[in-house]
Amino acid sequence: MIKEKQKRFLALYEPNHDRFERFCRARVYGRMEYQDLINESLLIAYEKLDTLHSEKHFLSFIIGISIRILSNFNKKKKEVFLTDNEHIDASEDQKSFEDIEIAMEVEHLYKMLERLNEKQKECLILFELTGFSIKE
Repeated sequence: MIKEKQKRFLALYEPNHDRFERFCRARVYGRMEYQDLINESLLIAYEKLDTLHSEKHFLSFIIGISIRILSNFNKKKKEVFLTDNEHIDASEDQKSFEDIEIAMEVEHLYKMLERLNEKQKECLILFELTGFSIKE
């Protein structure tokens, strides 16, 4: 029985892994490790697999779980951001100039995402990074 559940879960998760990882990476930027969010989400999804109404909605199922986990995490912890200068100083020892420029652009993108309300941010991430259609 347990092995059947594991096989079913893996069969549902494997085709969605890349999209789910992209979503988690984009959603947690600067707050927590995306791997932690993935692991917590998958554990809860595995435990609640019997509540999944349709296998074609599995990706939405695990994304919903991850959103709730991140929301709870954000409620418990205040956000601490480095200033732009601190970020650059910490990065200069490890990256080339081009990498620093890319990192600054990415950081700016995430700061702009933070200005959006939660629904707009989720929609943008789901469409642009996870590959959902506009209808979905």
